[in-house]
Amino acid sequence: MLTLDHLGRRFANGTEALRDVSLRLHAGDFLALLGPSGCGKSTLLRLIAGLDAPDGGSLAWDGGAAPAPGEIGFVFQDATLLPWADAAENVWLPLRLRGRDRRAAEAEVQAALVRVGLERFAAARPRELSGGMRMRVSIARALVTRPRLLLMDEPFAALDEFTRHRLQEDLLVLWRELRCTVVFVTHSIYEACFLARRIVLMTPRPGRIATELASRLEPTPETRLSSGYTELVAEVTHAMQDALEA
Repeated sequence: MLTLDHLGRRFANGTEALRDVSLRLHAGDFLALLGPSGCGKSTLLRLIAGLDAPDGGSLAWDGGAAPAPGEIGFVFQDATLLPWADAAENVWLPLRLRGRDRRAAEAEVQAALVRVGLERFAAARPRELSGGMRMRVSIARALVTRPRLLLMDEPFAALDEFTRHRLQEDLLVLWRELRCTVVFVTHSIYEACFLARRIVLMTPRPGRIATELASRLEPTPETRLSSGYTELVAEVTHAMQDALEA
């Protein structure tokens, strides 16, 4: 789907966020970008989304052209919902920005809310929803256009462990159902090992790719109790220690 070739990014204040990052992203991947805070994970996600531009290197999409509007969904750390709009109106927003009126988009909005289990809360305002429910609305909003690529920037970081585990499991169901490509930023080794098929470890700033590991797990709610999961967490932990020391 996408080739990143020796990307670099330095900000105007002199901070070098990324250096010499090369990576291949394949259609259908679930890839986790894992590393300490400040290592450039979010910057790399913004480059992929086209929200920022690199200072060096290149991004090459298969077929030559970047995905069209609506083909990339983005979920931020915060749900970033419109506080005056109900859940359905928030989900409708990407379609509204593309010129779709509410009535014509109703079926797609409802389908997106059903996917995240919030069909009974379509008329609820963000202040009436829990943190986990607000994040579900944000995910539904990102999925309503049925994107080819879903970018997620630590979306569950602020949630309690119970809600986080439930949303991780629900996200995997959605990924399998929609067959989209997911790039998931996290600083949690446990989260990366549970969710991702490919785990890309990044060094402290300036962010570089230290190594990549493949997961052999087929995640279920019981996976976290399995020896395979424990072994993968240990493998990634050792690799991250090596990356931090390097």
